[in-house]
Amino acid sequence: MEKRKDPKQLMEEGWKAREDLHFEEAEKKLTQAKKLFEEQEDFYNASECLNHLSILKKMRGMELLREAVRLGLESLKLNEEKGNKTILSKRAVASSLKTLGEFEKAEKYIKAVVENMKENSTARSEMRTDLAFNLMRRGKINEAKEQIELAQKELEEGWENERFPHKVIWKTKLLNYRSLIEYNLGNIDIAKELAEEMHKLAKENDLKTRLEEAKSLLELF
Repeated sequence: MEKRKDPKQLMEEGWKAREDLHFEEAEKKLTQAKKLFEEQEDFYNASECLNHLSILKKMRGMELLREAVRLGLESLKLNEEKGNKTILSKRAVASSLKTLGEFEKAEKYIKAVVENMKENSTARSEMRTDLAFNLMRRGKINEAKEQIELAQKELEEGWENERFPHKVIWKTKLLNYRSLIEYNLGNIDIAKELAEEMHKLAKENDLKTRLEEAKSLLELF
């Protein structure tokens, strides 16, 4: 009969496998260790396994985001070599860098898109919204407010000519970031109203991703 492994040994092997980027092995061992700890009613170490699994998921997500950046840069290089428009490639790179939290790098690409997207004010509004978010995360809150106000103006100007659901998706994103900017400025009541407006709009238009974001945002209040 095979001897059962000590859960503490399994947990250590699991987090070490995670640090070596062997994610599947790490998840398997940490999950096994958690189950054994629960059977032993050692809930402290069971919770520690959950902590290690949480970090593992974060690391896997970051690895995927870095791959997203690499693919976006590959697209950009291909378009530059072939003389094609590069706006969509820069947009993809900026989006992944922003999500990864590399705001300084993202800002270069976002500004390039905003400056060169002349023909579509609503699409430019969406990228200007990203610029506002980036500025906020870098502590440039007044510049962020200025950019989000410009983004709202551009979205309103092109609203009638923009197709659904793009314009509603972009508007909910704008409301999300405006709410965060107002929150960081200390305008809590305004921030809450914007979050509630985002939630209502997302629900009315069955925008599932935006609805989850709105629910998360409302937890601030």
